[in-house]
Amino acid sequence: MFGFGKDKHRDLKADFAGRIANGGKLIDQAVTAQLQFAVDNFDADLAEVWEDAYTRYYVFGAYDALTCDFPLEVRQKVGPSIIEMGFVQFATTAFGLSEAKVRIDLKNTFALQAKHPTFPAIIEGGHDGMEARQGRPALRLLAHLFEAYKNPDF
Repeated sequence: MFGFGKDKHRDLKADFAGRIANGGKLIDQAVTAQLQFAVDNFDADLAEVWEDAYTRYYVFGAYDALTCDFPLEVRQKVGPSIIEMGFVQFATTAFGLSEAKVRIDLKNTFALQAKHPTFPAIIEGGHDGMEARQGRPALRLLAHLFEAYKNPDF
């Protein structure tokens, strides 16, 4: 009636929006740094790196970490669109892929997550996403790429 709760609700929404934007930037930086190191030191080709399913699932998990602060009902409602926004923007920018291809890969990754919610690459990406958001090193993708490019038996 008097609108006392409106300011609190608006402030809460602004706080979550700020966390998402800041967290997305930190995740972008962390994943980009790992990719750049792999390209510079392992002679990794970005197109090959994206075709490695681990990379796609890892990136998905990293952006899923943006939704960890939300209550479950909110996470289920807005989480997929937040993941989509980060995943599509990052993959098209970092890998130079078409948005249509990235959206197909995202759809397949959502299907995998629904079938296997504890898939290791998604979990590791989520862990590194949280590490990046907290200002700590995120290196699981780099460790995977090291194995893939430096170990001929991998």
